[in-house]
Amino acid sequence: RLPKDLLHRAEVVEFDKPEAVHLEEMWGSYAQHLREAELRELAAASALAGATGRDVRHCAALVERRAAIGYLNAQQGQGYCHGAALANCPAPALAEYVRCVRS
Repeated sequence: RLPKDLLHRAEVVEFDKPEAVHLEEMWGSYAQHLREAELRELAAASALAGATGRDVRHCAALVERRAAIGYLNAQQGQGYCHGAALANCPAPALAEYVRCVRS
């Protein structure tokens, strides 16, 4: 939050938070493996949390990165340098995205 005297001296542009319908579209471009009902649920949780487009991008990247790292760590004999190691990597679950948005 910016101090009031700074706001008074500067021109500030305020942006409304995206609505659930817009968040659903954003999530649909990142989490393409989720079903429509899951995207609606995720968008509703995001709207309740006051998420922005930047939050959606951050959570999508973070959750997918964690899923890949967890999968690779669970594999025996295949490390990060083995490109085929991610071929069977499962997509993150809805709950992981929701957890990120709420935190």
